Amino acid sequence: MQTDYIERPTHHQPDREILMDPPEPGLSLSHFAQVIRRYRPVILLSLACVVLAFLIIAVSVSLLGPSEEITTQTFRLDFVGAGRGEYPNKTKFNIADIISGPIVTRVWQENHLTDYISFGNFSRSVFVLESNRQYEQLAAEYQAKLADAKLSPVDRERLQREFEQKTESISKNEYAISFDHRSLKRSIPEPLARKVLLDILNDWAEFAVNQQHVIAYQVSVLSPEILAPSAIEQRDLVAAIEVLRSKANRVITNIDKFEGLPGATLARTSKDHMSLEEARIRLDEIMRFRLEPLLAAVVHASGLINDRATTIRFLESQLAYDQRRLESAQRQADSIRESIAVYEEPAATVAVASGAAKKPEQPKSGEAVVPQLSDSFLDRLVSMTGRAADAQYRQAVVADYRKAVADTIPLKQSVAYDTTVLDELRKSFGGGAALSAASVRSEIDQTRTEVGQLINTMNELFQIVSRNMTPSTQLFTLTGPPTTRVLRSIGAPRLALYGLLVLLIALPTIIVLCLLHNRVREEEAEEEYLRQEKKLTTAQTLP
Repeated sequence: MQTDYIERPTHHQPDREILMDPPEPGLSLSHFAQVIRRYRPVILLSLACVVLAFLIIAVSVSLLGPSEEITTQTFRLDFVGAGRGEYPNKTKFNIADIISGPIVTRVWQENHLTDYISFGNFSRSVFVLESNRQYEQLAAEYQAKLADAKLSPVDRERLQREFEQKTESISKNEYAISFDHRSLKRSIPEPLARKVLLDILNDWAEFAVNQQHVIAYQVSVLSPEILAPSAIEQRDLVAAIEVLRSKANRVITNIDKFEGLPGATLARTSKDHMSLEEARIRLDEIMRFRLEPLLAAVVHASGLINDRATTIRFLESQLAYDQRRLESAQRQADSIRESIAVYEEPAATVAVASGAAKKPEQPKSGEAVVPQLSDSFLDRLVSMTGRAADAQYRQAVVADYRKAVADTIPLKQSVAYDTTVLDELRKSFGGGAALSAASVRSEIDQTRTEVGQLINTMNELFQIVSRNMTPSTQLFTLTGPPTTRVLRSIGAPRLALYGLLVLLIALPTIIVLCLLHNRVREEEAEEEYLRQEKKLTTAQTLP
């Protein structure tokens, strides 16, 4: 350091100089930069030590802290109606059905999980969540748009409507089933955990197909049990033929319902390759060429009807029953037609009122034409708007009326047939060709057997069509391999933020400590210099 010397006047102390204290240096940025540059290795080494210490502590906390292991299997539901919450047969579907009690119990028992986890904890550890990446991306996009504070209420509402419309177009049939290992008594092997999830999906599919019959259409298919002969059929040949003919008619009606299913007309049996239409033709032939001629022969034959009065009463009761059914069907059709007329009546009234309204006077030439809105015009406008909005309802009502009228046709045929048979029985007195009761009974049994075979054919075709609609192996599809992830109480992003905070605190602290250390060294150097100067001054003053 330099020392300032000031010369005193010579008349006071000749040939002598007096030592003055050096002035205090001011705050200099260059001096600060020089200090930082000089302490740079120390600063970097200190930051490295802080980072290393933080990493050791963070890894220890992450490994020793609370954590849970979750195995996840993503899958997609492929049956029709999965996005609407419906099975293929239109019954309600809930995603919780996959992890229902019977399925979870069976999987827990079959995989022998008693040593790993209790049933109560296992049932709570398995859960299913929706996993739709397309929906998540759409939600993130619109969430960013709605976060704009400058949006007006109108724009915000428009964005919300757009989001709802786009959401409806996204299929909601992708899910993920997960197994939480947190409640385990001891660690479960990873292959076993993945097998458990796959078993739950397979057991649910099997249960839904075999027990709930979710892939079968909602059509009641008859069984051959309906052909079992009753007591009256065993006593009376006419009653046996009539009952068998009625049951054959019901089978044909069942085939008519079955034919409306998708792909039903193309299905064929595996053995004789019979189609549904061929089964219908066989039934028509049995009724037309076997049962009706056989009934006419029994009516006109002698000795086959033991109690003619009882047979006549039986036929009269059947005729009365068919007449009541026909009357009920006609009343139902008339009720629907009257409801259509009542529904259309307000529109007709408005049309008549508008036609009866006076026409406005023609304006004179040169006068301005001012449009006028009368009450009748407004009524017609409202009526037209309402009719356009109710088009679907009117179509449904007309379809119901058409179906009700169509239902009366077979009933009219039954009434006509019963009337004809009853009249023939009343006119006949047993003067026809001789027939044996055994041959007639054999013919009836053979016909019953053939009708039963046709019912079995119809059931086989129904199973084929149901399997083609949604095969049991296609209720779900795995969309990816099973994965296992570990969730810790403090995640990596949070630890990274803590590390950044520690770094931001450590850097200025180390710099401040380096500056303080440099200041202490400078003060010690100044004190040492002052001591040396003091010794030098003392030595110069001595004689």
